[in-house]
Amino acid sequence: MATTLSEGEEAQLAQTIEMFEVIAQSQPNDYQTLEILKEAYSKLGREVDVLQTEADALQKEADGLNAAAKELAEQAEAMVKMAWDKRSQIRKLRLETADAKVRSADDAQFYATDEELEWSERPYILPFGREYAKWSPFDVDEHPFGRDWLTGMMGIVVLRTDEARSRPARIIFSSSSGVPHKSDKIGQEFLARHDQTGAKLGVYRIVGLVLYSPNGSVARTIGDVGGGSKLSLNTYK
Repeated sequence: MATTLSEGEEAQLAQTIEMFEVIAQSQPNDYQTLEILKEAYSKLGREVDVLQTEADALQKEADGLNAAAKELAEQAEAMVKMAWDKRSQIRKLRLETADAKVRSADDAQFYATDEELEWSERPYILPFGREYAKWSPFDVDEHPFGRDWLTGMMGIVVLRTDEARSRPARIIFSSSSGVPHKSDKIGQEFLARHDQTGAKLGVYRIVGLVLYSPNGSVARTIGDVGGGSKLSLNTYK
């Protein structure tokens, strides 16, 4: 709403408006300048200019918020990438730690002691053996899932004991963190069951272990791993 002003006051306001319009052009993010202009326009009754200036001020504020949000989003994206990089480094270090444990451990640590021996039933997944040809634990470049899949894995070589078998015929894959859990140590015996139907698939004894390094190569073998013969592929459920 216009106020009653003298000619001198109007002239002074006109000069003020002219000066701050120049400032507003050169410093578009100066909100205080827009507020001064809006007040001056209001005193002169220039309603359209008041509304336009208020809209401009809100637009600049919105633009500023959008810019800040974009910057925060970019920072968040960079932090997420850093977190993923850290996870990759952690995984690499854990694999290297497990590999060092495997290489430095005594053979005895891979064999179940009398106190650790226990009977168990284990479901494992059979499609490996049905869909893929038998495979030698040493042919890392020929693994059906690729050499990288073997990174940090442990191959558990088993001999069927409820039938007349002289050599191991299966290798069951499990993730490795170094020296195996007692249930995966050489000497343990278990009843294998189909992972879906629960059907009995035979009684097996662990007779050997193949441990793979962070680059997928064979880091160490313990016990009877088949002497390079090809084995049926399986994995625990």
